[in-house]
Amino acid sequence: MDPVALALANALVGNPVHAAALEITILGPELVLVSGEGTQSWRHIRPAFAGALQTTVFEPLGSVRVEVDPWDDAKWAVGAATLVLRASFAAPFEQSLLDLQGVVA
Repeated sequence: MDPVALALANALVGNPVHAAALEITILGPELVLVSGEGTQSWRHIRPAFAGALQTTVFEPLGSVRVEVDPWDDAKWAVGAATLVLRASFAAPFEQSLLDLQGVVA
């Protein structure tokens, strides 16, 4: 593993992992699903993420299983198509909400 990439991942992952650890401590899930663009760099992020979870999650909860849902261009396309379809079929009241959110029909 590239040591520069690992050091960068350790620096970037810190705060989001601590936020995730707090949520895990509060909610006590059996599984954490990691998804999004960051999964493309998961091999660099995983060691920092796992280490921070081990040291931050409330110990009596034990270990939490972490699974990764890889993100790709197809998921971007589905998301964009969903926004377009949602705007196309929106009722008048919903349309005003979509306009406020910046979604154009």
